[in-house]
Amino acid sequence: MLKIIKKQIRPNTSVDFFVAGESVKDWIASNYIMTGKILDIPSTAISEDGLEMTKTFYWASADDAQLFKDDPYLIEYLHTPRESYLAANGIILLSVSQDDQP
Repeated sequence: MLKIIKKQIRPNTSVDFFVAGESVKDWIASNYIMTGKILDIPSTAISEDGLEMTKTFYWASADDAQLFKDDPYLIEYLHTPRESYLAANGIILLSVSQDDQP
């Protein structure tokens, strides 16, 4: 199992965090959650000051996580739009943890 924690840090609370659209969420559910590649619905937490959003993903394997990164649909409708939105709004995206679990 692989645990990946992603954190968005926004400059202030007037800037919205990037959130995937419903069609992307449906794609992820159908192709990654329901197939067992993502082991559970990713959890989301907002920091007390409202500036950080943390999502935790549990992957069945590193290969499954790599498939997600390389998925052409997600590149077009999630990864590229997210990168553009974050850059335009001064949001930093960090991968704060990535470790193999037994």
